Amino acid sequence: MKNKVAVVSDIHSNADALVKVLDRIDSKSFDLTVFLGDILTYGMQPLEVLDLLRSYSKSNRAIFIKGNHDQFYFDIQGGRDVTDYKMPSFVKESFLWTLNEIDGVLLEEFFNWREQYLMGGVCFAHANPFSYGDWRYLEDEKTAVAAFDALAKKECPIGVFGHSHRQMIYRNKNCHKTCINFNNFLTEDGCSYIVNAGSVGQPRGKGLCYLTLEIDEEHVSGDLHPFHCDMRNMSAMTSSSDLSEKTKNKLSAFLRS
Repeated sequence: MKNKVAVVSDIHSNADALVKVLDRIDSKSFDLTVFLGDILTYGMQPLEVLDLLRSYSKSNRAIFIKGNHDQFYFDIQGGRDVTDYKMPSFVKESFLWTLNEIDGVLLEEFFNWREQYLMGGVCFAHANPFSYGDWRYLEDEKTAVAAFDALAKKECPIGVFGHSHRQMIYRNKNCHKTCINFNNFLTEDGCSYIVNAGSVGQPRGKGLCYLTLEIDEEHVSGDLHPFHCDMRNMSAMTSSSDLSEKTKNKLSAFLRS
């Protein structure tokens, strides 16, 4: 039996881009949609994103994975002091702005969250296959090797993550780790893969992207889907917000990347 899975990561309060992706995947009859976390912060449409996700999850099977930004809201809304976190100033300012926008909405209770999800030899998590709360990026050889070892212990030849906002595929064949610069893969004997689904909401040098998978008893195949979203509305909303000029400039620069 083949399962079709859509993977959406790092929405970051960008409802304009989320609408585009949900329209695409909703029309293709996926068996499951996995949201890999970081649904808020940075963008100017947090309530719109929450409404879209709630509506989508009512009519489609969906899994919500906790990301580091989601955990920020869980902690602060649960009584933790924001000063406990060492965040860059633009992240903290955007987080506090978003927290005010969603006042009265307890994010942890909004969805049935998971730390990770395993399906057909695929491990889904926000950042990596390590323990929850370890937010290391999988962007260097040493960390990738450790991640493949962690996946092997879970008996998962495939790891699907987000977090860095940069779509990427790593292949491990006979202990040789290779960065693959194309947009799809099919499992082969002796190979395992780490796939970064990219970001749906905030590009960081590689544009916006989501991932689709087909999983059956013998193979897993995956396709990265880069897409374009007109960022002029989000840029205008950012510019007209009451954020500091420094933070506005930082967030606007990401939208142009």
